[in-house]
Amino acid sequence: MEYKQKMVKDLLERIAKLEKPEINPVIGSKYPFSYRNKAQFPLTTNREGEIVTGFYKQGSHQVVVHNNCQIQHPLINRIINETIVILNEYKFSVYNEELHKGVLRYLLVRVGICTNQALLTIVTSQSKLPTGHEIARRIREAVPEIVGVLQNINQNKTNVIIGGKTKVLSGQDFYIDFIGDIKYAISAPSFFQVNTLQTNVLYDLVVQFASFTGNELVVDAYCGIGSISLYLAKKVKRVIGIEEVQEAINDAEKNAAINNINNCTFITGKVEEELPLLMRQGIKPDLLVFDPPRKGLDQGVIKAVLKTKPAKIIYVSCNPATLARDLAIFKDKYTIQKVQAVDMFPNTYHIENVVLMEVE
Repeated sequence: MEYKQKMVKDLLERIAKLEKPEINPVIGSKYPFSYRNKAQFPLTTNREGEIVTGFYKQGSHQVVVHNNCQIQHPLINRIINETIVILNEYKFSVYNEELHKGVLRYLLVRVGICTNQALLTIVTSQSKLPTGHEIARRIREAVPEIVGVLQNINQNKTNVIIGGKTKVLSGQDFYIDFIGDIKYAISAPSFFQVNTLQTNVLYDLVVQFASFTGNELVVDAYCGIGSISLYLAKKVKRVIGIEEVQEAINDAEKNAAINNINNCTFITGKVEEELPLLMRQGIKPDLLVFDPPRKGLDQGVIKAVLKTKPAKIIYVSCNPATLARDLAIFKDKYTIQKVQAVDMFPNTYHIENVVLMEVE
């Protein structure tokens, strides 16, 4: 954690050009092992022709066989091991990237840390999976915590794991988990923080930085399934979430209904397009929350924000390098009040950051 704190400080000095930024000690995790709620596994065969799985060797697509990752929830390891045993009873070929031949590509597992529910997705290179329903039924009998087994079809010559079509082989296409007292229905492709318990710490930090009075209008950019939007909703007057993935917006609206939250509106579209449109409609947020992908903010987004200048911005980032790049632009118009790193990813070099900015 000392290394991560130094890394954040160095990046803010070197890229954002901040002079002696005050970086608080990293907020650590009480549970540095068994925390990951999501994992994806490439499939291959061993010398005996058996289906095996593990993780890619660094910088390659060579699979290192491994079945007991210690930062994953134990249920994930159990599901993978049981699934491999059952798949080996059937005559399936494993996908070869170079030849573009073979049926089975990946296994994806998502687990509800607070509910012990799980979803298993089998990624295949063809739409038909012979005996797929039978296999799904057997896997769920072996691991009763699995609420759904899905098949995702990816027929493309690509390193991208997920294809465009998913169907249910057994059970349902979502699982339930909680952050604090907010309940979330999460589908297989939706973004959800991989460390559920530490996400509670992260979102409480956002609330602390925001210092809400209860009358605020909040815009949650890159809202995904509404995880931050719904967590803040009961503390403010209104929340507007923006997200370009329609399936995620569908999940967000479903999650608002599950929690009987009526003061959230979700908009499908790109942040760089929808945010200026809101401003032109006279909707100016008291707080703008960003939680973008690792690539950081689109330049069009930053331009739209600097043009309208909401009073307060909270920027949540999992990539301190792109965060520093964006802060270098914001610092001319905003004062960077607080920077706090949160160890969302123990036993890795990754680090989450929360930054509070206020307009000058």
